[in-house]
Amino acid sequence: MRTEELIGLLRAPDQSGQGRVEQTAYGGPNIERLAALDAHASSLRSYSLLTVPGLLQDPEYGMHVIRAALPRLPDHELRRRVLMKSARAVSFLERARRGEVRAAFVLGEQSLAHAPGLDAVEAHRKQLRRLLAMTDIHSLSVQILPFHTVPPQFASQFSLWAFAKEPDREAELARKAVGYCESIMGGSYSTRLDDMATMHSTFADLVSLAWPPSRSRSHIAELLGEAT
Repeated sequence: MRTEELIGLLRAPDQSGQGRVEQTAYGGPNIERLAALDAHASSLRSYSLLTVPGLLQDPEYGMHVIRAALPRLPDHELRRRVLMKSARAVSFLERARRGEVRAAFVLGEQSLAHAPGLDAVEAHRKQLRRLLAMTDIHSLSVQILPFHTVPPQFASQFSLWAFAKEPDREAELARKAVGYCESIMGGSYSTRLDDMATMHSTFADLVSLAWPPSRSRSHIAELLGEAT
């Protein structure tokens, strides 16, 4: 059997509705695509084990995260991504404050316990203060997955967008949900029903394993030395 055939055996029988979005090294266009999903979604579920989810990130914290994850990224590209991610977060949070989108976030306790870089202690505290403020937005839910909890499916991060029905469009032209995750090989998306079911059930399991929003808020405040 030829090498090409061996590799072909790894391909799923049905790859329709899924594929790679973009290589990780080229992040600008991908941020724009995700921002477009944010702008039209009626709900969002987002999970991140090691870092605060991007939509909740303070710009300075986000810069340290990108630098830690991609140490070879040129400075000009780093600055461009930080600006784009910040603009994406601002637009999303404005929608959330207006009640146009509901969102649930689950983040690992690991993401709150240390700064993403040896020189980022103050940036980390700024991030915690920002995260605490986000818990005051009624349309957002923030929960913390405790240390030593094994995530369902060994998941490290993913996001799931849902969209309102569009009765004026044909069903095939209006996908109702899309999932997205990133790996060392780049960002991947799926709209397949079985993938959506897996992501929904995995997120539901994460929510049940995580601390409730009230305890999560208290924990963030404790890390900052503040009372709630």
